[in-house]
Amino acid sequence: MHFNALVVAGLAYQAAAAPTTSLGKPKADIFANSLLYSDGTKNICVGPLGIVAGVLVWAIAFVPAVILANQGKEPCTPSTGTVSSDGKSVSANALSQADVPLTVTQAEVSADKRDAMPDAALSGDGYMSLAPRAETLDGRSTTATKCYYSWKAHGGSNCGTQISTQEFVTLINDHIGQLMSFTRFLDLPREIRDQIYVSHFRTTTLTYPTFTLPPLLFTSRQIYREALPFLRPNASHNLLTSEHLLDYLTTLTPAFLAQLRHIAVRGVPIPIYPLNDDLCYHTHLFPDLLTLFPGLQLDTLEVIDAYHGADVAEDGFGHGVTYYDLEGLIKEGKGWKELIYTSASDRWLESVTFTHRAADGTVTTETKTRDKQPGVWDRMIKQRDGEESGAGVEMWLCKERGAWEKVEGDYNTGMEEELSQGDDEDDEDVVRARPSIMFRVTRGTGSEYVQDGSVVDESEFHRGLRETFETISWKEIKARNMFIPGAEDDPTAHL
Repeated sequence: MHFNALVVAGLAYQAAAAPTTSLGKPKADIFANSLLYSDGTKNICVGPLGIVAGVLVWAIAFVPAVILANQGKEPCTPSTGTVSSDGKSVSANALSQADVPLTVTQAEVSADKRDAMPDAALSGDGYMSLAPRAETLDGRSTTATKCYYSWKAHGGSNCGTQISTQEFVTLINDHIGQLMSFTRFLDLPREIRDQIYVSHFRTTTLTYPTFTLPPLLFTSRQIYREALPFLRPNASHNLLTSEHLLDYLTTLTPAFLAQLRHIAVRGVPIPIYPLNDDLCYHTHLFPDLLTLFPGLQLDTLEVIDAYHGADVAEDGFGHGVTYYDLEGLIKEGKGWKELIYTSASDRWLESVTFTHRAADGTVTTETKTRDKQPGVWDRMIKQRDGEESGAGVEMWLCKERGAWEKVEGDYNTGMEEELSQGDDEDDEDVVRARPSIMFRVTRGTGSEYVQDGSVVDESEFHRGLRETFETISWKEIKARNMFIPGAEDDPTAHL
């Protein structure tokens, strides 16, 4: 008699006789060699006595049951359901539930294993697919194995496939081996592990300068070597301010720089003394900084407006810089496929009036009008990348915390009418009344978005910035005190 037949007989005996236990934690007794669990409450084991007792049970009960179940039955259609596994054993919950279907091409990961495993290892319904391994079975084996489990699930009354007990046992053991091969993460095929790394790091945000490597990389040396190359291209980098952006990007090699895909930064101006002038510094705006990094090719660049917000002294210069920073990125900006520009206020979309007082006391005013947005900017990016390229500019509005809605047509701030209804609104109230806004700028398909460092109509200020960074490093600029820190505390003070 084949040993595997004794295994099945032992399973049948132990299903009725074994002490109860929780799934994955068998009680220690003479049957404590765990092989298979059927319903999570019965410990189905085969020990020395189980094999001996199984001979009699198999001869008396199991063989007649198989014969009776198969008599006069048509071949069955494989059912569908779940086979669950954890690190110690395989649980076929459906074996004791006649109304629960079953399949051998999926394995449900147990709760503790699921919590310890990256979400990417699981599909949307909480199951890890075993299809690649299941497909290695020939057609007859796959069908027979499915029918066996279905036959067991329905009390031996749903399958008439003519197959011997020895063949059943062989197929079951082969299939259990496939399930067990997936209980260790490193036993997964490398291409699946790579997809898990990618999915995991896409939900990871690294905040400079305080970020540390994700815990996943400390799991083992092998996982560190495998996963590290996927970190930089998939994680989001929160660089806080323009200074931090320079601190980080200037340390990267061109190859590593080209791997970055997601950056978020507050677009603070950068005041720097030129190389040959220690008396007067120049304030460089955020868009100018991107041209210092040829090869930059982000999927998304998120810029947070530095000139508006509850803790910012807003003025007309800040309104103007915000407007022309964004317009400059739309007209000429490179290094990104999608730009997300957010601001705590819509005030800078309105016309701005400047007052000038001459030395002789003469006062003059100048009004800077604003185009209707997002229509003008949308036409601008389409003209740049092509009408049919998919390029576009969208505007979103947030009046209540977290509730964003898309603006259809051109936006009207409507603040003048709202404020005219009362004369006691102070500046703080005006700031609070302003909604947050967001512009999403998408480059067109096939557009040349990789940063190449070129500038249309390069200004003297920008030329000085480029020459400074070509001559000395950012680290040396800071060491020579050529950089004036603290602009994030009062951005408009340096304009």
